[in-house]
Amino acid sequence: MLAGISADPPEDTRAWQADEDPEDRLSFPLLSDADLAVCKAYGVHDAAHGMALPAVVVVHAEDGTVRWTRVGESIADRPTLDELLEVVRRLGPPR
Repeated sequence: MLAGISADPPEDTRAWQADEDPEDRLSFPLLSDADLAVCKAYGVHDAAHGMALPAVVVVHAEDGTVRWTRVGESIADRPTLDELLEVVRRLGPPR
């Protein structure tokens, strides 16, 4: 399963996706973490600025185990899709 989590309120994430060209819309659910509870739980919360850090977290869907985390330096510092797929391939199936 793949899902994205945004620190924006649900109405903002819905509006953002509605404004995208159909071919550019996300093909997976984008969930809201407006109160930053998930960011705090995964250690990707910038308390000094009250915001989420730009991060990608790979979590085992069945037991919630964090398998890999990357925290970026800026909003643009994200792994490419190919880099992320390589990480998932390298991790292999959960044990």
